[in-house]
Amino acid sequence: MALDEYLLNQKEGIFLCVYGWSIPAISFGFGQSAGHELDVYKLRKENLHFVRRLTGGRAVLHDAEITYSVAADIGGIFGNDLNSAYKAISLALEKTLLILGIPCELEKGSARDLREKSSASLPCFASIARHELKVKGKKIIGSAQKREKNRLLQHGSLIIENRLDITEYLKVDEQGKKKYRAILERESISFKEVIKKDYNYNELAKAFKEGFAATWNLKPIDKKSLEAIEAESVPA
Repeated sequence: MALDEYLLNQKEGIFLCVYGWSIPAISFGFGQSAGHELDVYKLRKENLHFVRRLTGGRAVLHDAEITYSVAADIGGIFGNDLNSAYKAISLALEKTLLILGIPCELEKGSARDLREKSSASLPCFASIARHELKVKGKKIIGSAQKREKNRLLQHGSLIIENRLDITEYLKVDEQGKKKYRAILERESISFKEVIKKDYNYNELAKAFKEGFAATWNLKPIDKKSLEAIEAESVPA
């Protein structure tokens, strides 16, 4: 995610990053408080990491999943407003899922805000926002965006399977966790619940690359170029 921030701060260019997590972690939105949202003691005890995203949104559990990020100039194929950018990226995500054999639907309405006011917010996958993707009426990819003067950064997550329970690490009581689990089950769906074929990480990453390139009619940069950018972003 430090690389994502570096790419956001570039003067120009469209960058797609696709990555996984070697250690399970929870990322929380820029405007959230770790102390209010997360059971930090339990996370540390179980050796899970947690990180504040540069983008907004709510808590996401990164375990058996694919994280993507897009850093780009505002305008052009992304339009000049938030909704236009979300839609442009969602169309590329829709193409990616089709490559993987998953037909999906683009949410056209307004977000359903189900967050709690007296305790930790519901996780990202507990509600569907405009221009997010649905399968069988359930959210399959969650996304959040940050905009600078001339640049944007969008993060998103495709859950492959639910091996860990994010509600166990939220700062809510047992009754709240039970309620949150029921909402997540009703509102979200994982990749493996939709399609039974096994894909390895490289196959999934390739589908993202092909889906975004085809949707935006752009030629991807090669891996060596991206590695050179990443090397520049790491402090000596």
